[in-house]
Amino acid sequence: VDVSYMVDVEIGYISVNRFSATTKDEFEKALNKLKEQGLKKLVLDLRNNPGGFLDQAFKMADELLASGKKVVYTKGRRSEFSEEYVSNGGSKFQNIPLIILINHGSASASEIVSGAIQDWDRGLIVGETSFGKGLVQRQFDLSDSSAFRLTIARYYTPVGRLIQKPYGKDMAEYRKPLADGEGDEIDNLEHKTESDSARPKFKTAAGRTVYGGGGITPDYIIKSERLTDYTAQLRGKAVFLEFSNRFFEKYGTDFKKKYETNFKEFMSEYQINDELLNLIQDIGKKKGVAFNKEQYEKDIKFIQALAKAQIARTIWGNEGSYPIIQKEDEQFQKAIKLFPEAEKIAGLH
Repeated sequence: VDVSYMVDVEIGYISVNRFSATTKDEFEKALNKLKEQGLKKLVLDLRNNPGGFLDQAFKMADELLASGKKVVYTKGRRSEFSEEYVSNGGSKFQNIPLIILINHGSASASEIVSGAIQDWDRGLIVGETSFGKGLVQRQFDLSDSSAFRLTIARYYTPVGRLIQKPYGKDMAEYRKPLADGEGDEIDNLEHKTESDSARPKFKTAAGRTVYGGGGITPDYIIKSERLTDYTAQLRGKAVFLEFSNRFFEKYGTDFKKKYETNFKEFMSEYQINDELLNLIQDIGKKKGVAFNKEQYEKDIKFIQALAKAQIARTIWGNEGSYPIIQKEDEQFQKAIKLFPEAEKIAGLH
């Protein structure tokens, strides 16, 4: 769990970057912390989460589903490799309105969780179609301390959708994200795009159409804003980290005196001004990032957000930086408007 905090008086946010051996415990701890702070609705962010341990994916889904719900099952060529995972319903978070964010970097365990939530109409899946990684592998250790992994089964969602994207003959084509089409974004749950028409259709528990054939297609397709090459290079070459270091060397004492105990005031009133933007440009140039006026102006709000978030991270950690980035996160901003629909399909209104 990267971070967990309250977005407002009702909506809680939890970001999970991978499924490690402790993820379920971290997730449960985060849920309980937010519940004490007034949690009524939850955004679970699995974007760019490549997966990890199957049992942790099952346990996370188990925190959110009622008893007796199939979470995922595997089918192998040999029957002993076929398994089924069913929720036990022991959690107190089964009825909280839920939205899960995914994108093309969400894979494996992330797809197990989002697929189960979607198939049972438990919440809304928002963002972009996931990667499509649904193979079960067993590792065999060898005497020379090396190992090999053998694919022994495939993952399926509760209604029978194969998570794995077909390999085909072209590895470059396989690595491309599944096409989302334009969808209808916030207007329609049923995305009948050209790319979907060739994919097998399934019905959720409530009769909604969902798509198989690899990856999890969101209920609402919301494309992410793509950064320009200029901004991507600023991030990739740690320009914002050096900017923050330079900022605190020059302004740190006065800044901390004014804002260190008042994050809300920092959020609402502090601005990255022209002097600080010029500093970012200068650091970029010294790191080999050529200034591009057109791209800079296109990304100016996001550049300011990244700079402000890095300052916040230095003082308040991820709980300081994430809310700042989210103000410029179109997927997140649109997602939190969809809670009435999430409550409706889950039968919670």
